[in-house]
Amino acid sequence: MAFGVAKPGPLAESLGSAQGNLSPPHIAGVGDGVAHPIEKDGNDVKPSGPSGEPNCSLANCIGLPIDDIAGREKLSTVEGGHCEPGECDPTVIQSHIVMKRVFKILKILALCLGVLVLALGILLFVTFSGGLPIADGQRLDGVEVVKDGIVSAFIVDIDDHSVALVDAGNDRQAKPILRALARRGLGVEAVKAIFLTHGDRDHTAGVLAFPRAEVMALEPDVALAEGRAVKSLFKHFASPRPNGIKVARPLRNGETLQVGGLGVRVFAVPGHTPGSAAFLARSVLFMGDSAEATKDGKLAAGHWLFTENPALDRASLRQLAARLQPFAVDVKAIACAHSGVLTSGLAPLAELAAGEK
Repeated sequence: MAFGVAKPGPLAESLGSAQGNLSPPHIAGVGDGVAHPIEKDGNDVKPSGPSGEPNCSLANCIGLPIDDIAGREKLSTVEGGHCEPGECDPTVIQSHIVMKRVFKILKILALCLGVLVLALGILLFVTFSGGLPIADGQRLDGVEVVKDGIVSAFIVDIDDHSVALVDAGNDRQAKPILRALARRGLGVEAVKAIFLTHGDRDHTAGVLAFPRAEVMALEPDVALAEGRAVKSLFKHFASPRPNGIKVARPLRNGETLQVGGLGVRVFAVPGHTPGSAAFLARSVLFMGDSAEATKDGKLAAGHWLFTENPALDRASLRQLAARLQPFAVDVKAIACAHSGVLTSGLAPLAELAAGEK
C-alpha cells in the first residue's frame, strides 16, 4: 500500500496564507473587541471596519509593536475609528507619535518659561517697590529729572543754551530727553557732554542720539559702555557686541572737570560695576545704580540682584560719605537712577554709611 503526503485543502491554504502575512502583533480586531473581516490588498493584510473601510485602530495597522498598542490606540484620527487608505501606514503613524511627543515637550518648556517669567516679575516688583518714585520733570537748581521707563536721566545746565547729561536713558532714540529739551526750546546740538555713571545699557542707550556730545566714563567701565565687554552677571548668557558708542574721555577717580561754566567732581564707587561713578555737579550728587532712595526718605545700597559685588558697593558708599564730608555744604540733593531725588543734603548718605559700620 503506498503512502504519500496529503495535499492541503482550500481551508488549510487560506489559514497558511493568513499566518504568513500576519505576525502576532497584527491580529485583526485587537483593541476594539470586534471581529472584522480581513482585507487583502496585494501583499498587505488589513482589518476593515463594519462598512468595509480600513480600520484605523492602531493595533491593527501594519508594523506596530504589541507593547505600545494601548497608548497608540488613542491616535485614531477619524471619528468612528476609520481612516482613509494610507493613514494606517506605519510611517504616518510613527510621524504622529513623534509630533505628539514634540508637542508635549514644547508644552512643558512653555510652562517652565511662564513660571520663570512670573517669578522674575515678582522678584522685580519686590525689588523696586520700596523705591521712591521718579518724578518726571522735577526741577532742582539747574538740574531737570527725565524719566525714561524705570530709569532716570538728568539734564544739567551749562548755560542758557547748552546742557550736559548725566546718563542717557534706556531709549535708543532718546525721545524722553529730546522732549524735555524741546520744552525748553533746545535741540540735539545743545547737549555738549554726557557723563555716564556706569556702562549698563539702560544708561547708555540714548548716547548715539547726541553725536556732538563728548562722552565720559570712568576707565574701568569704558569697554562695557562701548559694548566691547559684558557685565559679569551676564557673561554666561551674552557676548560682547560693539554698539557704536565711543567714550571720548576716560575719567579718573578724584578729578574735577570744567565743561563751559559747569564744574563736575568725579568719585569712583565700584561695586555695581567696576567703573561705577558718582558725580557732584550743581550741588546734586548723582549716584547712578550704586544707591537707591527709599519711600521713607532714606538711602539704601544698590539692588543686590543687579550689583556685581554688593559688599564692595557698600564699602564704596562708606568711603564716599567720608570723602564728601568736607564738601557737605555743597551737597543739596542726592539723585539715584532708579528712584526719586532726596533733597535733604548729604545726611541720607552719612546715615547709610553709619549703619553699614
